[in-house]
Amino acid sequence: MSDSELSLPEDLADALRSWSLSRPPGGFASRPDLRKHVKQGLAVARRLARHLGPHEWQRLFREGRELAKRVAHELGPARRVTYKGLAHGGLAFLTSVTWQGDREL
Repeated sequence: MSDSELSLPEDLADALRSWSLSRPPGGFASRPDLRKHVKQGLAVARRLARHLGPHEWQRLFREGRELAKRVAHELGPARRVTYKGLAHGGLAFLTSVTWQGDREL
């Protein structure tokens, strides 16, 4: 993981790297362990969002939204794909968008 383009503080880069590497290769054995990992990831993501600023939140949300749309298109109408991210409200607001096939729900 390289942070040269983002100019991340060393402690934030270390937190991201540590969180990323803490995921077991075969996935988590229990839901509580997975939830704990997700909660830690959200905390690190919020720190990253504060560092990047509001323009990056919006850009990242748009890119995530488009990725969810493409994945939903590939999966077809039998599956739903939801993207959750920070947008238009800062760190206190999580926004989500759900697609099913080519249709936004």
